[in-house]
Amino acid sequence: MWGTTGASTRNVRSRLQLIKDDVRGCRENGIYTNALMISVKFLYKIFELKI
Repeated sequence: MWGTTGASTRNVRSRLQLIKDDVRGCRENGIYTNALMISVKFLYKIFELKI
Protein backbone atom coordinates (compact mmCIF):
# COMPACT_ATOMS: atom_id res chain seq x y z
CA MET A 1 0.00 0.00 0.00
CA TRP A 2 1.24 3.47 -0.85
CA GLY A 3 1.36 6.24 1.71
CA THR A 4 -0.44 9.53 1.33
CA THR A 5 2.74 11.61 1.26
CA GLY A 6 4.75 12.33 -1.83
CA ALA A 7 8.50 12.04 -2.15
CA SER A 8 9.05 15.75 -1.52
CA THR A 9 6.93 15.69 1.64
CA ARG A 10 8.87 12.73 2.99
CA ASN A 11 12.12 14.50 2.16
CA VAL A 12 11.02 17.61 4.06
CA ARG A 13 9.87 15.56 7.03
CA SER A 14 13.10 13.58 7.12
CA ARG A 15 15.12 16.80 6.87
CA LEU A 16 13.18 18.32 9.79
CA GLN A 17 13.76 15.16 11.83
CA LEU A 18 17.50 15.33 11.08
CA ILE A 19 17.57 18.95 12.23
CA LYS A 20 15.77 18.05 15.47
CA ASP A 21 18.18 15.18 16.07
CA ASP A 22 21.21 17.41 15.42
CA VAL A 23 19.94 20.07 17.84
CA ARG A 24 19.21 17.47 20.52
CA GLY A 25 22.60 15.83 20.08
CA CYS A 26 24.44 19.14 20.32
CA ARG A 27 22.54 20.16 23.44
CA GLU A 28 23.19 16.79 25.09
CA ASN A 29 26.91 17.37 24.51
CA GLY A 30 26.91 20.93 25.81
CA ILE A 31 27.12 22.64 22.41
CA TYR A 32 24.83 25.62 21.91
CA THR A 33 22.82 25.48 18.71
CA ASN A 34 19.29 25.92 17.40
CA ALA A 35 17.29 24.80 14.38
CA LEU A 36 18.14 27.93 12.41
CA MET A 37 21.87 27.41 12.84
CA ILE A 38 21.58 23.79 11.72
CA SER A 39 19.37 24.77 8.77
CA VAL A 40 22.03 27.13 7.47
CA LYS A 41 24.26 24.09 7.01
CA PHE A 42 21.76 22.54 4.61
CA LEU A 43 21.20 25.81 2.74
CA TYR A 44 24.95 26.17 2.31
CA LYS A 45 25.14 22.67 0.82
CA ILE A 46 22.34 23.46 -1.65
CA PHE A 47 23.98 26.65 -2.89
CA GLU A 48 27.41 25.03 -2.97
CA LEU A 49 26.11 22.42 -5.40
CA LYS A 50 24.51 25.00 -7.71
CA ILE A 51 27.63 27.14 -8.08
